[in-house]
Amino acid sequence: MLQLHLNLASFHQGWNDVGFHGSGQIPTPNIDALAYSGLLLNRYYVTPICTPSRSALMTGKYPIHTGMQHGVLKGAEPRGLPLHEKLLPEYLRELGYNTHIVGKWHLGFYKKEYTPTYRGFDTHIGFWTGHHDYFDHTAVENPYWGLDIRRGMQPAWDLHGQYSTDIFTKEAVRLIDNHNSSRPMFLYLAHAAVHSGNPYNPLPAPDEEVAKFNNIFDYNRKRFAGGVRGTGLIWSPRLVRPGRVSRQMLHITDWLPTLITAAGGDLSNLTVDGMDLWNALSEDTESPRANVLHNIDDIYGVSAIMVGDWKLIRGSTYKGAWDEWYGPSGREWVYDVDGVINSTTAHAIASVGLGITTDVVWMLRENALIKCPPRNDSLPICKPLEEACLFNIYQDPCEDNNLVKQFPTIVKKLQDELKKFNSSALLPGNLPWDSKGDPNLWDHTWNNFGDYINVMVNAAI
Repeated sequence: MLQLHLNLASFHQGWNDVGFHGSGQIPTPNIDALAYSGLLLNRYYVTPICTPSRSALMTGKYPIHTGMQHGVLKGAEPRGLPLHEKLLPEYLRELGYNTHIVGKWHLGFYKKEYTPTYRGFDTHIGFWTGHHDYFDHTAVENPYWGLDIRRGMQPAWDLHGQYSTDIFTKEAVRLIDNHNSSRPMFLYLAHAAVHSGNPYNPLPAPDEEVAKFNNIFDYNRKRFAGGVRGTGLIWSPRLVRPGRVSRQMLHITDWLPTLITAAGGDLSNLTVDGMDLWNALSEDTESPRANVLHNIDDIYGVSAIMVGDWKLIRGSTYKGAWDEWYGPSGREWVYDVDGVINSTTAHAIASVGLGITTDVVWMLRENALIKCPPRNDSLPICKPLEEACLFNIYQDPCEDNNLVKQFPTIVKKLQDELKKFNSSALLPGNLPWDSKGDPNLWDHTWNNFGDYINVMVNAAI
């Protein structure tokens, strides 16, 4: 049986931050080459913020079913993704995989049992909190500040001054180069590069990198992007029908059962929200997924669900602080097809008989474009903090035309679906910050302070 090596790159990129979605402004030739010779996921959905998305990825469960639905984990918060949850790398390790994580964790480190190398990963180089500075690798969460970069459990002081993107890229390449190919490998690469740094220096980058993008003049264009429609692709020699645009509905919870199936695992005893889409995606058959719960957060008063082509939104994450329409942008820029065809990745793919041509690139890129209809000014503007909004995602993917008044029956149907989901929701697991998590108490590092609280108490006595 052909061994399947799994490389999962978690981007949280904006939709137009890759060339294969129609933007020529940000060159991504190697990623584009993978997409054009594999599978472009045009209806792939995530949650709007970090911790809920990562918990969904690792458990295959909606955040409401793990208590991770409200906000993000804070560095001094004495909790993490519940320990009774079995994570994706643990399943894959049982199937004989070597497992590695590079980059961001953000699922808890209050005690060592919550950290990556105690939750199924063999190795980790990266950071535990939600962000850090790209050069000194400190994380600020007012009023606390401390170093946050590690090799396993040990602070990596020697990496001070090195650019995070370079550190994580080099480590991923090293792991691939040094891997014993007689065993399958799972590599989860979670770059910091799509996240801001500390508030006082949110976008640190080497001068030579900044110079590549001096043609982007809108500062907000550089700072904000995203939403819940994610950027995704699959590349595998085992795809039955590669080189196409997938419009099957896929949610981030689906990765766990889908990858377990692709790796030859058994799903018969698996109880998760995610669905196995391997055959549907590989063979281009109908997806078993008919709806997506984006999230329910009763503390913020936020919920959103999609059933078929319809999406209902109530409330807004962080009280509407990020509510804006930021695209499309970059489509007026010339797309460098030759850069894709001549990329390192394209040459590597061609060497195994799966090369791409200019005609294929243009065809798939056109098929992947999201085309937004004009806004109907007679319709009410969506103000989700005041009342629910309804959109037909198939006809109006940019969510410009709020149909909440036109289709009350559909609104009621989606509200009922939300109520069904909410009836099984756990209470959010958020806890107040613990002052004992202050990095100043731990050699100025973010630390698994819960393992040492008794030591502190005894010392005080």
